[in-house]
Amino acid sequence: MPEDVTARHRAGGAGRLLAVRSASPRHAAPVFAPSVASATRTAAKMPWALSVLAMLMLVVVTPLALRAPDTQQATVPLPTFSVPALPTETDPAPATTRRQLQADRQVIKIGPAPSAAAPSASASASVPASASAVVAPVLLGPASNAELLSSLNSYCRATYGQFTRAMSTADGWVCGTFGRGPVALDLDAMCRWSYGDRARAVLGSATDPQSWRCYRDGP
Repeated sequence: MPEDVTARHRAGGAGRLLAVRSASPRHAAPVFAPSVASATRTAAKMPWALSVLAMLMLVVVTPLALRAPDTQQATVPLPTFSVPALPTETDPAPATTRRQLQADRQVIKIGPAPSAAAPSASASASVPASASAVVAPVLLGPASNAELLSSLNSYCRATYGQFTRAMSTADGWVCGTFGRGPVALDLDAMCRWSYGDRARAVLGSATDPQSWRCYRDGP
């Protein structure tokens, strides 16, 4: 390495110190610029990078090339389709079955015998007659609202005393007596007292307490 030699000289008439550096020897090694050195190092590393890249590609491609074809097919399942079975022709019916079907068709065309229809007609005719006889009540009385009040008063006097009369309240008909509270009037008992044991009371309208009438079932 060249050495720097510094000497002190006094300039004439100035009184200052001057530093004098000797020149570099001719045999000194040349100094390269930084850009040239970095380019040289990059060019030296390129073969190594290419070699490493080639090795990585060989490691990745080799297992794929050695894999069996059936393994690749197993990774992607193929779609399956089900084909419906075609209808098959049925076997011809035996001769006995065909004869039986023909006989059934003839019986259907002919229809039932006339004698079988006669009892059903007579039975259907007899049912309404008996039903109408049971459900047809007979009106016994009273014939009007005034007659109903008269019948109720007569029943109350005959049952609870001479000074009793029938009265209509929100809870129904009662027999009002002097000296004690009213007594509920039994309309069925009044009808049986007036028209016999088979009579019963029927209310004609729920909003009209004077629409009670006495009926008897049957003739």
